[in-house]
Amino acid sequence: MTIIALLPDTLALHDDTLNIWVNGLGDEDRQRIGHFQAGNRRREFVVARALLAALAREQLGAVARVASATGEPPRLLTATGDNMACSISHSGNAVLVGLTDQGSIGVDVERHRPRTLDRLVDRYFWQQGRDFFHSQTSEAAQHWFYRAWCTREALLKYRGEGNLFQALGSPLALAFPTEARVGQSEQLTLATVFDGPGEPDVVVAGAGRDGRLSFSPPEPSGPLPQLEGLVAAPPGPV
Repeated sequence: MTIIALLPDTLALHDDTLNIWVNGLGDEDRQRIGHFQAGNRRREFVVARALLAALAREQLGAVARVASATGEPPRLLTATGDNMACSISHSGNAVLVGLTDQGSIGVDVERHRPRTLDRLVDRYFWQQGRDFFHSQTSEAAQHWFYRAWCTREALLKYRGEGNLFQALGSPLALAFPTEARVGQSEQLTLATVFDGPGEPDVVVAGAGRDGRLSFSPPEPSGPLPQLEGLVAAPPGPV
């Protein structure tokens, strides 16, 4: 089973909720968050681990915690000693996580924001990608940029290695059984790369003041865009 969950806005969480999740962390993770300089980095770290633990428990029936080391992708370790692949991404107060018990997974989310895209595209993107970017309207070019960026970020996390700017230098190439899905709204782009076949389950997360997480299917007008295969996604090279 492969599952992806988005918590759209960590700033909307009550302090009591975060404190409950912090108290549920292991000693090593509590020491780590003590070194974070920015409050938002601490919040995203705590939220991601709460999301993954709750997903494993409610969707897979497994008691698990996130284990990670510097320079290595995170893993979910279960109480029985097994481990599962997982992935974490955050942008603009949104946190996206994914987990799977059938291989590897990578996820990426980007909140759209004003930035100078032309320089990034002209410096790092492959020729066909540069040509397509400059042929689009400003809005379409921005959306295409985030598609290309997020799918490669997710692919590198799926592989557990690689350089993003090198990956942007050539068209995206996936070998069986690797699959990719991308979704976009006006404000958000997210992507996942995972071991197929099959479609990942996609849910939106919410949390009460008591720290309990709930997961629900995405709504058409909600914050989580529908995931599509790259072939079905908007036109243009990726």
